[in-house]
Amino acid sequence: MLHPSMYSVIHSDPEHREIVTFVTQLGHDRFDRLELVLKTWTAAISATVYIPLKDVANFMRKLCKCKMLGNRSNVDIHLVLKDGDYYPLNLLRNVALNATKTPLSYLSDVDFVPANGTERMIEKLWTNNESFFDSNVSTM
Repeated sequence: MLHPSMYSVIHSDPEHREIVTFVTQLGHDRFDRLELVLKTWTAAISATVYIPLKDVANFMRKLCKCKMLGNRSNVDIHLVLKDGDYYPLNLLRNVALNATKTPLSYLSDVDFVPANGTERMIEKLWTNNESFFDSNVSTM
């Protein structure tokens, strides 16, 4: 995969003022897991979806119908078109990570749904110990 086709299909509000972003990647057939994350994680989310070209139209319809996305302005979703037999984990993770706008990134597999309030605990830890963290983007 020398030149993957990538598209940002949902953009977060550039003015959001959150501290941490949930960063993940997934195959298009795992979107139900991202919907679970959307229910429990109220802070920013950046997700990259790996998808064959033939499935993009159906996936976009699913995105438009997703009730959990309806009132969110802090979600970025990117598509990388499938090219070959291998799952390019590093590429997908890096696309999502590079789209974050927060000082902290919480990298997770989409199957690991965070407990309610996890983002608030991280924000509290950051606020109370900001000098402890490096001034560059920190990844948890």
